[in-house]
Amino acid sequence: MGYFSMKKIDATLNESKKEYDDLKQERVGLENRVKRLRPDSLDLDVLDERSRDVLGYVKEDEVILINK
Repeated sequence: MGYFSMKKIDATLNESKKEYDDLKQERVGLENRVKRLRPDSLDLDVLDERSRDVLGYVKEDEVILINK
């Protein structure tokens, strides 16, 4: 295996590691949101946010900021 082949493999490996880390962080965030929607640990703010997002409900004097 030549030098340039090894460099290409290293670059691919580094990209894959970054993608893995990003996906892992996203999974942790999603797991946290799901946990807060379970009946034993229901977070009313999260429930309100999800219901408004799904149903498209907003009062005239409200401003909704959604962090995804």
